[in-house]
Amino acid sequence: MIKLVDLIQLFDDFWYIDKHLPSVKPPKLKMQMMKWEYPEEFSDKVNKKQWKNKEQPRIVLLSKDYDQYWRATQLGLTLPLDDRKLVYIRHQGNSYRKLAKLYGMSHEAIRMKYLGILVDLQNNINSQGGIDKYILANK
Repeated sequence: MIKLVDLIQLFDDFWYIDKHLPSVKPPKLKMQMMKWEYPEEFSDKVNKKQWKNKEQPRIVLLSKDYDQYWRATQLGLTLPLDDRKLVYIRHQGNSYRKLAKLYGMSHEAIRMKYLGILVDLQNNINSQGGIDKYILANK
């Protein structure tokens, strides 16, 4: 039995994983020229102010993350197009007020529409007996 909170977390994880997936496009060479490597001295580093900045931790995606990404993608494809757009736009970090301006509705109405979509999805999943069974039944 899946809960509404689990569905919301699934779509949140989907966009988090989507943001950290490797790029599809290969990196370009700048102006198609070779980059010459000159030895850099410590005084050069100090004057750039970059030596104080720490590197950001690298995000490593695990196989369970890819599984969650696949599940959220397949669940999204079972929804009608308008509902799918609303769910995806909401989980990209947009607030209900921003969505209300986009759809021309009040933020309460857009929130109730969004929650209604997820509740219907939850009921359909629970009636099938799980996410994977629901996805296989709707292919």
